[in-house]
Amino acid sequence: MPAGKAAPGSRVPSRPGRAAACSGSAGFLLGGWIGPGIARRLPGHSLRRLAAACGLAVAVKLGYDAYAR
Repeated sequence: MPAGKAAPGSRVPSRPGRAAACSGSAGFLLGGWIGPGIARRLPGHSLRRLAAACGLAVAVKLGYDAYAR
């Protein structure tokens, strides 16, 4: 198989464009700027529950994507 070619039937993700990189960068910058203020004002137990729920949601999504076929 030549370099840079995918096997027939395989899924190869495309490279993200400039717009995706810019929006991701803006999100990281805004989150880093706003996030600490929100984290200081939220009670600790609710922030931990929110983080746990987000982690579980990501795990379920990745598990579904991996075994959905």
